[in-house]
Amino acid sequence: MEGRFNPLDPLGVFGAVKKAVTTEAERIAAGTKRIGDTYVPPPIVPEVKATSSEWLAQFDPKTSARYKLVLDKPRMINRQPNTQAKYVEEAVANGAIVTTRRNGRRVLQHPDGRFLYESDLSKVALDYAEFLIATRK
Repeated sequence: MEGRFNPLDPLGVFGAVKKAVTTEAERIAAGTKRIGDTYVPPPIVPEVKATSSEWLAQFDPKTSARYKLVLDKPRMINRQPNTQAKYVEEAVANGAIVTTRRNGRRVLQHPDGRFLYESDLSKVALDYAEFLIATRK
């Protein structure tokens, strides 16, 4: 069979390919990747040290009370019961940023590309996220 012409492999390249003989454990130990490996290590994000009470202290008492009600109101975010304050704190701790999309709308964007528009959260939540981002740097 070696001397025969194969129309699917005119140069004889495919017959020369040899299968790797390393085991999966050896491959992992060597740090080599397989085709299709998509693991990306999580980004290293500085720890957030600010709290919502520090952010609310910069406003007058009436505005501060209204913003606190907005942040602490229980609601469903991504089909999970949560408050806006906790969601934003977790997102910023995991590397989320506040950006403006090409359509002019502000979003809370996660490192993996997911995002929530300002209308999905609230203006107060995104302002709080910007405060947390500014204090972690």
